[in-house]
Amino acid sequence: MVINLRSRNKDLTVLPSTDFNLVHIPIHTWAMNREDLLQVMRQIQQAKALHHKILIHCYHGSDRTGASIAMYRIIFENWPIADALNEMKHGGYGFHPVWIHIDKIFNPENVKWIQQQLLNPP
Repeated sequence: MVINLRSRNKDLTVLPSTDFNLVHIPIHTWAMNREDLLQVMRQIQQAKALHHKILIHCYHGSDRTGASIAMYRIIFENWPIADALNEMKHGGYGFHPVWIHIDKIFNPENVKWIQQQLLNPP
C-alpha cells in the first residue's frame, strides 16, 4: 500500500502497476487535524490486517508523514506521546518547526478518540 498525503496525486503515473494499492489522503499541513490522522490510521489498520507493507509519503516526508508516523507509533506501537513527538521533531527527518499546531493534535483526548474510532469502523 502506498499512502499519498499530498494534495496532488501523481502516484498512478509513477506507479502504473496494479501491484500497488494506491491511497490518496490529501492533507494540508497548515490545517491538519485528528480526522486526517484517523484516515491514515484506518488505512494502516486495513493494510496490517492483510499483512501488507505500507509506504507513506508527502512532499518533504517530514511534517504530514512525520505526524502520521508519530500517531502510528502511539496507536499501533504503544509509544508515549512525548516519545513519538520527540522522534517526529528531533529524529533527523527534517520536521519544520513552523507547524506548531501539529503538536496540539497529539494529546491524550485525540489519541483516545482515534483509538475508539479504529475499534468502531464506519
